[in-house]
Amino acid sequence: MQEYSPFFQGEKRSVTEKLAKFFEQSDLESKIHFDEEKLVYILSVPTDKEKEAKKLYQAFYFAERERIENMENDESNSDSLEEYDQSNVINGNLFDEDISEEVKEEIALSESSSSDIPSSENPEDSQDTQDTEETPDSTTSLFSGSGSYVMKSEKYNDYRGTFFIFLFMGIAGLIFVILNITEVLTLLYGIFPNTIMGALFLFFIYVGISTGIKAKQLRYEIEEENQLTEKINSWLSKNITKEFLSSISNKDISVELDYIKKAETIRDMLLKEFGDLNPDYLDRLIEEYYSENFDMTEN
Repeated sequence: MQEYSPFFQGEKRSVTEKLAKFFEQSDLESKIHFDEEKLVYILSVPTDKEKEAKKLYQAFYFAERERIENMENDESNSDSLEEYDQSNVINGNLFDEDISEEVKEEIALSESSSSDIPSSENPEDSQDTQDTEETPDSTTSLFSGSGSYVMKSEKYNDYRGTFFIFLFMGIAGLIFVILNITEVLTLLYGIFPNTIMGALFLFFIYVGISTGIKAKQLRYEIEEENQLTEKINSWLSKNITKEFLSSISNKDISVELDYIKKAETIRDMLLKEFGDLNPDYLDRLIEEYYSENFDMTEN
């Protein structure tokens, strides 16, 4: 059974449903229920899809924010309206005019309080979902985790673990089948069950060996990535200081949006310094460096 975790809460059902519709059109299932105690609508997503939900939420937030800003500037800036129309097309015309004020209030609420994204650790408990008991601030929710990039050393350890597990299970299983064929054991009778089990354990051995080969190939890339990581971290420590962050900080926007804009600026600087690199890899290094050296709750 699919487990769901609370991801977003809003005072207006229409706004929460819009986010749910956005997720649905992005092939992400979600569920909504009303928390009678807190008087909010809570949207939950599959627990194993939380990272994807965070990225989609940011896209939803930015698109709707831009749409509202463009609507406010409509009378004085026709170019903004054109950009807004393009944004709507890109995002599938998700946002109806009749809820603009409601969404605007919801976004204002998200910037002035820290309750828009509830805890994704406590399961809800209802007919369709589970109740959330604690609601950390949106900063915690957006910045938990280190992105989707997996370091080569981590992937290597995973491969090695898979190699040993599958190889052991495959060899042990084949020994078990052979003992049954020679009638030392009599747990399996007949050719058919022994053939099926033998094929299964051979497949385990195949998976183990193929994963071991991948691990061996990856081992030679680990040192290169480690050296690059060390260079990037050294560059970050020399260039990304508290003074620099203050110089590019915007106190007129939310903590989340301010951090994202800072991260984009730093990523562009890294790309210029080190060339074309995996953006997820850079995002992970930036987030780890930022969280280790600065308070992510401060603008």
